[in-house]
Amino acid sequence: THTHTHTPSWLARGRMTASKATAMFCVAALALFALCPAVLAQNECGYWDINCTAVGDATDDYIKSSINFDSISDGMVTYTRDIYTGDSSCSNETFHTLSIFSAGSWFDYGPNDAVKQGSRKLIMTLPYALVTPGSDNQTALLTQDCPCDGKWKTGETRNLSACTKDNCDLSFLGISAPEEAQIRFGQLAFGSVYSDGTSTQLSKFSDNQTGFSYPFDDENKFSTKRSGCTTPTAQKTFCGNATDINYCAPVFNISGVVAAGTTLQYIGPQVTNTGKDNSDWGLYRLFTTYYSDALCRAPVVSVAQEGTMGLQDAQHVTDATYVSMYPGTTKVTPATADAATALGTDCPCGGTWKAGVTRLLHVCPNSCPTPWFSGGVGVPLYSTIKVQVNTQAASYDNYELRMTRPSMDGQAVAKTQFAPSDFAMEYDPTTCPPLNVSSRLCGNWTQTCIADYTGVNDNEYSSKIAITQGSNSSGGALFRSTSVYKGGSQCAASGFVSKVDLYGYWTLRGLSADVQGAREITLNIPRIEATIADAALVDDLNQDCPCNGTWVRNKPRTLTTCTPANCPKPGALCYGNPGCDAGSIGNAGYGLLRVEEDVTETIFKEWLRVSAFKDSDQGYSVGFTQTSNPYARASVCAIPAPNDKFPCGVWEQPCFEDPRSDNDFRTSFILDEADQYSLNTTYYTPSNACASKAAYLIVEQEGKYMKSYKTPPMASSNQPFSLKPSFIRVTPMTDDAATQMNADCSCDKIWTKGQPIDLTEPCATCKIFWRRQPIGKQGYGNILIEGNSFQSSVRVTELVDDPDQGALVVLKSSDYPWWLASDICPASPSKKKSSGGGLEGGGIALLVFFFGLFGYFAIGMALNYRSVGSPVIPHAEFWKGLPSLIWEGINFSVCGCCGMKSSGVSYQKASFEGTSSGSSGGYGSL
Repeated sequence: THTHTHTPSWLARGRMTASKATAMFCVAALALFALCPAVLAQNECGYWDINCTAVGDATDDYIKSSINFDSISDGMVTYTRDIYTGDSSCSNETFHTLSIFSAGSWFDYGPNDAVKQGSRKLIMTLPYALVTPGSDNQTALLTQDCPCDGKWKTGETRNLSACTKDNCDLSFLGISAPEEAQIRFGQLAFGSVYSDGTSTQLSKFSDNQTGFSYPFDDENKFSTKRSGCTTPTAQKTFCGNATDINYCAPVFNISGVVAAGTTLQYIGPQVTNTGKDNSDWGLYRLFTTYYSDALCRAPVVSVAQEGTMGLQDAQHVTDATYVSMYPGTTKVTPATADAATALGTDCPCGGTWKAGVTRLLHVCPNSCPTPWFSGGVGVPLYSTIKVQVNTQAASYDNYELRMTRPSMDGQAVAKTQFAPSDFAMEYDPTTCPPLNVSSRLCGNWTQTCIADYTGVNDNEYSSKIAITQGSNSSGGALFRSTSVYKGGSQCAASGFVSKVDLYGYWTLRGLSADVQGAREITLNIPRIEATIADAALVDDLNQDCPCNGTWVRNKPRTLTTCTPANCPKPGALCYGNPGCDAGSIGNAGYGLLRVEEDVTETIFKEWLRVSAFKDSDQGYSVGFTQTSNPYARASVCAIPAPNDKFPCGVWEQPCFEDPRSDNDFRTSFILDEADQYSLNTTYYTPSNACASKAAYLIVEQEGKYMKSYKTPPMASSNQPFSLKPSFIRVTPMTDDAATQMNADCSCDKIWTKGQPIDLTEPCATCKIFWRRQPIGKQGYGNILIEGNSFQSSVRVTELVDDPDQGALVVLKSSDYPWWLASDICPASPSKKKSSGGGLEGGGIALLVFFFGLFGYFAIGMALNYRSVGSPVIPHAEFWKGLPSLIWEGINFSVCGCCGMKSSGVSYQKASFEGTSSGSSGGYGSL
C-alpha cells in the first residue's frame, strides 16, 4: 500500500521522494533554455549527463540521464531517462525497468534576478515522450497512474502526446509542479533556471507566468558535462533561409495567439560599408504563422511579406546588422472566423476578410495597426539581425540567426538590444542561391501591384519595362509604363491616380566598379506621356510643373522638354521615370541596370533591378535602394545577330527633342524593295509635343539607299551605308524659320514662310541644326540595324561626303532610333517632282483632255466650213440633244421607280455617219 499525493505509486514504491522526483526533463530542456544564453562563453551548451544516481535514501532504483542541448541560445533539446532496479552501475539491461525519451524546445525569456541573482526565466514546450516499461511491475504502476487513454505492455513503447492531469500523473517524467498548475502535453511550462557553470538548478514549473516566481530547489541539480560547445563566432552573412529553431516560439502580446513559426528568406550580399554595393539592398521574404496552441497545430493567421531589405552595420549591437525592410506586398490568410472578424475591424484595407481566403495587400490606409503585420502594411519596417556560428561537432544547429521583431520605429530599433520575445532562427547558409549576373536585358519585365516608397502619398503601383538589345549588347530601345493607384485599392481601375509612359533608349557605358555585376547605363528619355486623374495632383503639377502647358484631369500630355525653370517639382511625373532625380525631363540620365538569375527560384528565377538615375555620371555610384524593387521577367527576346540588310518598310521616330536646337521633331523613313527611300522630318517649336499647329520647318528628301563597300576598322555591329538624294526640299513654316534659313543656310536662295525650295547643288555655307548630311552630294556614314520578334530599330550616324571617313563615324547620344512601324514593303516610295517645274499625271491628263476637245471643235468646224461653206459645229444635233438626254437619264434612273412617265424623248440608235450635205455634220464630214 502507499499514499498517493504528489508522487505516483510506482515511484513511491521505489521510495523516490517528491523532492527527488524533480523536473528531470525540464532540467534538460530548461538547462539549454537558460545556460546557453546566460553562460554561453563558459561553453555550457552541449551534451550533459547524470551518472548512475540512487533514487531516495533507501532504494534499489538508480537513474541515468543524458541531455543534448542544441543550438546556441533558444532551441531544441533531446532527453533520455533510464531507471535501473538493483543495478548501481546502470549498465545491466536485465535490470533496466523504465526508458524515457522526449524532445522539446526551450525559450529564454530574460533575467530573473528577483528570484535569484543570475537566474533566467525559462519557458519550455513538451510535445511528447516515448515511454517503455521494462518490467511487469513498472507496467502495472503505469497502468494505474498514467493510463492516458491506452494500455501498457512490458517492452512496448507508447508515444504520450495528449496526456492530461486527469488521465496521467506526469511526475514520472521528472516534472514537479504544484497541483493547481499541473503541466500537460501541448502547453507551455514556465519556471526558472540557474547555472554557475558547474551545476544547474531548476525551479518548479507552472502552466502560466506565475512559474517565474517559484523558488529554486537545491536538490534539483543537473551537472556533469559530456562535451561542450565551442564559443560561438559572429558573421555578417545571412543570405539564404532561416527558420524558427523551435518551429514554434511562444507569443504573449497578441490576444488569442500562443505561439508563432517564422521563416526568413534573404537574397543578396552583405554589408560592405561602401554604402553603394548591391549588398546594401537585397530581396527578402518573411513568413509568419500565428497559432492558438503551444505546439503550432492550430493556425490563426498567416502573413507573408516580400520586398527589399537594406543593410548597414549596427552600432547598438556588436557584430549585428541593422536592416530596413520595405515590403512591396503582404499576403494575409485568416485561418479562423474570429481572425477574419478581427482583421475586418482593424484592417479592412478596402475589402472583406473571409476565413481561409488569402488577400494580397500593398498599401493600407492608417497602415493597419495590428500586431500581426509588425506594425503596418506598406510602411518601412526596421530590425536588427545577428548570426552566430557554433562549430560544435554533431550539432543540430551550427548557425543561429537572431532577429528583433520588426518595428516602424527605426530610431527605437537602432537603440534596442535583443529581447527574449525576438526571433531565434536556425540559419542554413547552403540555401543561399548562387546568383548569376546576366547581360541579357532584352525582353519584357513586370512589377505587379506593390507599395510605393517614393514618399509621394500612400500609393501603390504596377509597372512594366520593355527593352530591346542590340547584337553587341551595347544598347537598345526602352519603354517603361507605370500606373499609380490609391493605397488600398489593390491597383484596381477605381483607384487610378496617374499613368506615366516613357520612351527612349539606353547605351552601355561599361561594368560598374562599385556594384557587382551591374551595368553602367546612359538612359535617354526624349519623350514622356502622362495622364493624371487625381485632381489634387493636377493642381500640384500646374503649379510646380506646367512645362509650357496646362494639366487637365484625364487628358494625356506628351512632354519632350521640361527644365528646372518650368518644372521645378516633377512630383507625380517621377513615377516610373528613373530620370526624374536628374531634375529635368528630356535630358540623359546615368544609372545602373542589372539582371540576376537564381536557378533555385528562391524568390524569382530571373529579375531586373533599376537604380535611380542622375543627371551626371555620379549616378553610377548611387547603387540600388529600397525603391529598386525587382522586375520579374515576363518574356525573353532573342538578341539579334548583326544585320547588314536594312529591312524595307516604314520606320518612324516619335516626337523627340533635338539637342542642337531645342526644337521637337518627328521623322518618317520609307524604304522600298528597290532600296529607294523617302525621308521626311518635321521640326516643331519647343515644348509643344510635336503638335501640327507648332510646325517650324519641314525637310523632305528622296533618293537611293546603298550599302557601302567599306568595312568598319574595328569590331562593331554598325554597317557602313550611304544615301544619295535626288533632292532635299526645305519648307520654312514660320517667319522665324525663314529668317533662320536666310541667316544660316541661304544657299543663294531667298527663303519665305510656306514656300518650299529644293536644294540639289552643293552648299558648303549651310550650317544649320537640321543638316545631318552633305547637300547636293552623296553622304556616307554608319547604321546600327537591330531587329527581332520583340521590336526592330535602327540608329543612323551623321553623314559625310567621304566614304573612308564615313566608315569611321560613330553613333552619338543624339542619334535617336527609328522604330519599325510597318514591315509591309511599298512597291516604291511616292515620287515627288522637283519644285522647279513639271506636272504630275493628273495635270497631264487634264491638259490632254482640254487640248483634245479644243482640237475636235476647231478641226471639225474647219472641215465643215470647207465642205458646206459654213463653220458648223461638228455633230451639232448631238450636242444640242445632249442636255435633254442627260436630263432624261436622270429622270429614268432616279424617278423611274416612282412611276413617272417618260418625257416623250425617243431613244434611237445614234447616227454618227453624217452626210456630205447635211448641216448637222458628222464623222463623215471629218
